[in-house]
Amino acid sequence: MKEDKAVLTYSGIRVYTFACLAHEAVMPEHLQRPTFICAFNSGLGASVPVHMKPWIQTLVQLLASSRPLLLTCFGAYEARLEASILNAMQAQYAPHKQGGFGHVLESDKPLSICNAMFTWVLGSSIPEPQLMTDVRHYVEKQLEASQLLLFLKELKSHLRILQDPEHSAHVGWAEMYDGRFIPAIKQALEEDDDERGGIQQIVRCTMKTIASACAVPTAARIFLYFSGLDLLRSFRNWAETAPWTSHAWMREETLEWVMEAEQLLEEGMQACNCQSLEQISEDQEVCAFSASLQVRLDGGCSLFQNPSLASSPVAKVARGHALQADAHKGLWIRVAHHSGACWLHGYTDDGHACDITYWDVKAWQPEVKS
Repeated sequence: MKEDKAVLTYSGIRVYTFACLAHEAVMPEHLQRPTFICAFNSGLGASVPVHMKPWIQTLVQLLASSRPLLLTCFGAYEARLEASILNAMQAQYAPHKQGGFGHVLESDKPLSICNAMFTWVLGSSIPEPQLMTDVRHYVEKQLEASQLLLFLKELKSHLRILQDPEHSAHVGWAEMYDGRFIPAIKQALEEDDDERGGIQQIVRCTMKTIASACAVPTAARIFLYFSGLDLLRSFRNWAETAPWTSHAWMREETLEWVMEAEQLLEEGMQACNCQSLEQISEDQEVCAFSASLQVRLDGGCSLFQNPSLASSPVAKVARGHALQADAHKGLWIRVAHHSGACWLHGYTDDGHACDITYWDVKAWQPEVKS
């Protein structure tokens, strides 16, 4: 990746634009220490982990540079999570404010205004070596935890779409939105140029989500457990030959994601070929995960003393019960209960155990040596 060809100049000021993430950009030496940096509508606080994760490496690089950084976002809902990530990295930043920037309303985001809010950031109080390693890893693992829980909710729908994309694309996507489409998404699909209700967009987005999720070991294992690799190979044959899109770039991009997912799954299968849902979590580490959850299963779910189905059940909570999580170990989620910290299994044969209603990013803290 390299900067756009146009360089804007005015009164001795030179502005270089890069249509990519900073850590992917090939920058000339004189841009390694710019006067200041702008990142417009980064998606850093978008509440969509698959879009947020790539920005973490860029953010730590920009913080380590200790140069003034201007971040803009769509609105207060993005500013909240963006501030959490900045706090987690002990960034020095000003509270978000309403921007006076020129903006446009986007047809597919009727409630959003580009550059609606902004914040100025100047470096981090954490030393660069820790920022680039421990802190980045700590934040990325939390995003992966949220990505995993969201993927569990959509897992059966993704499998359905892979199995029969022609007839299950719309049904599968409707399931992800609890039986209904957001009006703007529904309109976009209806107006899609494939004249098939946007099947090409559903297929493309599904494959992008699966490829990204397969980079998360627990998500890859549960996908394998439900024969996802076999379905993926069958889907590849369909995607290569079926007339599902007239756009060569879309077919090529989708097949690239298929190949990426296949490679990740094959590597995951070599590392651990799980024969049961519980095996998926056995060798996983305990990682921070801050979220409010709501029990989804009709029959409720059991809370256990330890992250093992063989451990003692502590309580049973009904559908709709609210829980607060602070950590996870693979599919196991640690939650607060009046009897103390307990564990629930995030996936059963009946589907995902709970929905995320709110999530956050915990601040990194250095280990205290005894």
